[in-house]
Amino acid sequence: MIGALAARWWGERAGLSAAAVFGISSASPVLEGFTANGELLMAAPVALSVLLAERRQAFLAGLSAALAATIKPTALPSALAAVVSTGAKPSQLRNFTGGLLLGLGIAAAHGIATDARTYVYSVLGFRLKAHSAVAQRADLLEAVSWSLPEPAGSVACRRP
Repeated sequence: MIGALAARWWGERAGLSAAAVFGISSASPVLEGFTANGELLMAAPVALSVLLAERRQAFLAGLSAALAATIKPTALPSALAAVVSTGAKPSQLRNFTGGLLLGLGIAAAHGIATDARTYVYSVLGFRLKAHSAVAQRADLLEAVSWSLPEPAGSVACRRP
C-alpha cells in the first residue's frame, strides 16, 4: 500500500522505491529485530485509509483508520492524512467520520461486552498508570525537565 500511494503521487518508479525501502526497513533485523510491534502492525491500515480516501471511498477509509486505532491508539492522528486526502468535502468528511465512529464503536462494544473493566483499564488505565510522564513523576516540572538536555534540566530542577 505504501508503494501504491507513492506510485499514485509520484509515479511508478517512486512507488517501487517506496515499497522496497519500507519493506526492507520494516523487516530488517538490524532496525527492529525479529519483533512485531504496534507501529508496524498499524502501518497497513493507516496506508489503506489514505489510499481509500484518495479513491473517494471515505466510509471505508474511516473504517480502516479505526482498525489502525484499535491496533495502536496513537494511530488516530494519522487519520488526518486520510481526511486531507478526501478533499475536505462535507459529504466525504461525514462518510469518513461515520466509518471511523462505527469502527471504534464496534471495537469498544466488543471490549465492554466481553470484560468492561479489563477493556477500560487496557485502553485508558494502563497508559495513564504506567506509560505516562505524570504517572512516573509526580512533580510535573521535574518530569518536563527530565527530558531536557542536562544543563537545562539541572537549571530547571534546582530547588531553593
